[in-house]
Amino acid sequence: VTLALLVDSTTSIDPGEIQQFTVRIYPNPTSDMLHVAFDLHQAEDVTITIFDLSGRRVYNYIHAAKGAGTQLIQLDLANLSKGLYIAQVTEEQGSVSQLIQLK
Repeated sequence: VTLALLVDSTTSIDPGEIQQFTVRIYPNPTSDMLHVAFDLHQAEDVTITIFDLSGRRVYNYIHAAKGAGTQLIQLDLANLSKGLYIAQVTEEQGSVSQLIQLK
């Protein structure tokens, strides 16, 4: 008995469906308050996580957006030690990371 299996792995993505997730994190460097701005195409949860350079999570914030549009979050990082950190902003379609400095 011979079985033949045909697998079609062709996948196409409509360029109109690709939505870019743009994040602005400022000021950088900062001494205490960090502003995180981003645009959402729909209401969804967005998680902002701060990691130290060893990969340990030192700050976590979940923002439940009520609707689409520009979101501005202010994070008080005054309790963190001076140094370099990684800020990661995660939403349903992916995440953006940026190195930040606390001085």
